[in-house]
Amino acid sequence: MAHVLIIDADAAFAQLVAGIAEGLGHRASRATGLVEGRLLADDADVIFLAATLPDGNGVEAMPGLRALPGQPEIIVTAEGGDPDGAERAIRHGAWEWLRKPLPADRVVLPLLRALDYRARLPAQRPSSRLKHSIVGVSTAIRRCLDVVAEAAGSDAAALVTGETGVGKELFARAIHDNSPRAAAPFVAVDCASLPRSLAGSILFGHRKGAFTGADSNRDGLVLQADGGTLFLDEVGELPLSMQKMFLRVLQEHRFRPVGGRTEITSDFRLIAATNRDLEAMAERNTFRSDLLYRMRTVVVSIPPLRERCEDVTALAGHYLPRIWARFALPEKDISPDFHETLLAYHWPGNVRELIHTLERAVLASQDAPKLFARHLPDYLRICLARAAARNGAAAPTGYGGLGGPSCLYGAGERATPAPLGGNAADAAEGADATNGHRPANVPAPADRASTARLAGTASPSVQSGDSAPAASQASPSGQAHPGQAHPGQPRPAPPVSPGWGPRAPYAIYTSPHYAPSPERMEPQEPTAPTDGTRHGDMPVGNGDERPSWGGHGTGEDGIPVGLTGHAGLPPRDASEADGLQPSPAAGMPSAPVAFPPRAAAPLADVLPRFFDFRDAQFAAYLHELMRRAGGDIRAACTLSGLSRSHLYDLLRKHGVPPR
Repeated sequence: MAHVLIIDADAAFAQLVAGIAEGLGHRASRATGLVEGRLLADDADVIFLAATLPDGNGVEAMPGLRALPGQPEIIVTAEGGDPDGAERAIRHGAWEWLRKPLPADRVVLPLLRALDYRARLPAQRPSSRLKHSIVGVSTAIRRCLDVVAEAAGSDAAALVTGETGVGKELFARAIHDNSPRAAAPFVAVDCASLPRSLAGSILFGHRKGAFTGADSNRDGLVLQADGGTLFLDEVGELPLSMQKMFLRVLQEHRFRPVGGRTEITSDFRLIAATNRDLEAMAERNTFRSDLLYRMRTVVVSIPPLRERCEDVTALAGHYLPRIWARFALPEKDISPDFHETLLAYHWPGNVRELIHTLERAVLASQDAPKLFARHLPDYLRICLARAAARNGAAAPTGYGGLGGPSCLYGAGERATPAPLGGNAADAAEGADATNGHRPANVPAPADRASTARLAGTASPSVQSGDSAPAASQASPSGQAHPGQAHPGQPRPAPPVSPGWGPRAPYAIYTSPHYAPSPERMEPQEPTAPTDGTRHGDMPVGNGDERPSWGGHGTGEDGIPVGLTGHAGLPPRDASEADGLQPSPAAGMPSAPVAFPPRAAAPLADVLPRFFDFRDAQFAAYLHELMRRAGGDIRAACTLSGLSRSHLYDLLRKHGVPPR
């Protein structure tokens, strides 16, 4: 008898599913929220999970539910059409995504199939029988190892994806070492370093006299991989001309060496790896889509280290003894603040950066018997200190809350820096005004002018020609509206969705690599119009946007002016502008500058996917950076503060031409 758990605030639907499960001879339990459902989910076999719940988002809670000892199958239900939510659910391991309202047969069939699947599962998971040197205890790594086990059981082509430094070659070797070809060669090819003029000769070999300097026959790497595995590292860097040649090689496993007259057969198994989005490259015609289809029979997607923070401690415990042995140093004790600092950093270089950081800390400690955070590199500690100063809070310490380890600074919620010339209440108001991050059970904040008055701040007056909104009047009882702060009291932080597992997407807002430095956040003084035109009468993109930061105009939602289309948001019009006037700055005319009143409307009808929005902002910044630098990499490095290698990586990742 299986246990079916229904986590849904819809009592009628929960009763329907429970009745069907009990009619099939199974035990059914019901919960109206995530916290209550978590208490009942330990022995569940199948969970019907609502995407939206009173105390949080069901899709965000899926990784924690899937990590339970029973590893239940999860069927997600939602009220409306949400393609992005359905994609996230499937990526998190959902059995199926169902849209309400549902007839009884649409409930019965997924339930029966999920129970039949669980009844046929082997007693031992495939990943537990793997031979590998991969270190990790997170649910994400366990899922990756399950895919590695599936790939190792066949000769199908495999594609390993992930950011730089996550260990893609290590996973490729794990596939090879657990396959029937383990005794044969594992031939690695770095596609990024292949010279265009010699790529054919290196891969397919050449015959004597084929070109100048070809004084003898030489076998290529494809032939050397005969009977084994050919690993194409950074396959996204392969030239288009070579991609076309590889199509037939992958299909027929036959090729002709440079200068040769006959074809040669090579029985190899292909594993490719990349840190780039090959689908996006195929859409831009910079990577052949037919080659992509042939390579991704099995896909292993390795998450970055910032999304699996529980692996940081495991990796440190694995590599530190090896570092001590390599440098002939005695073992050292580890201070709690050392681990806390490792967990607080976001690790843009992933595991590779972590290993080199540990080596640096061990060397810096010299003969000290204990490792402290003081021994970590200065750049890492500076990043965390700047983030703490910018966000007005201390960095997290270790584990805490339902969210698991706080490996990301501000992982529990999006931190909003206090506005220049404002106060903490204004900063809190700005954080709550972000509609996409407000929990469903938190009311929308009241009008910003009303909030400023109730908070006791010097709110600018509304222009005499404009009518003040009704919400700007204080309530007769003297109590603040929801989302407002009392004078002299700090604004309480908004509640956090009780999901389980790291809250990785919020890292982009608090990462020192992406947040603007304080010296670049000084607002420029807006120039007064010379033709007598008021700011409120100016066209969109000038008058109804806030003063620019560092030369980039930003709107109410913090998106650079003119880039809402890049971020997947509709363009703003005058009705969405802020209804408040900025305080006059030094050297500015004393006459008030008015903006049209801001309509109480959400940010957009459909909120864009977080990573699409982030990548659009990165690409827009890089385009503007290279424009201002005139295509000069050295000048771009000076303007942005990035190193040359880091800038080249970003330009290549986001498809921005350097010149």
